[in-house]
Amino acid sequence: MQVSEAKQTNRLQERMQVLQEQRESGLTVRAWCAANNVKESNFYYWLREVRKAPLPTKGGKRAEAEHALVRIDLPSNVNPVQGNATEPVIRLQYKGAMLDIPPGTKSADLSMILQALDKDD
Repeated sequence: MQVSEAKQTNRLQERMQVLQEQRESGLTVRAWCAANNVKESNFYYWLREVRKAPLPTKGGKRAEAEHALVRIDLPSNVNPVQGNATEPVIRLQYKGAMLDIPPGTKSADLSMILQALDKDD
């Protein structure tokens, strides 16, 4: 890896960390930026850059299942109806978007959302 590639990778990882911190804070982008002394324009620039970044590769080849949907079976002892109904069962990060998938989400609806995210490229 060249020095410039390493710098770019490091910068991308730092930006991803900032974006993740904002998501986990529960604050709006505007409120988080104000609290962390970050310009909103910078935040949205970083978000665009992270979304444009290529997916990680293995051995010089792009990840095989770049756009594949994968079935996830929950353990039989998990009952998504119990507990806090607002808490998602699955959190999915896809193309820079964080999706909280609540219990009962239809696969057709999820597929339609993922296809819409693909069109943003």
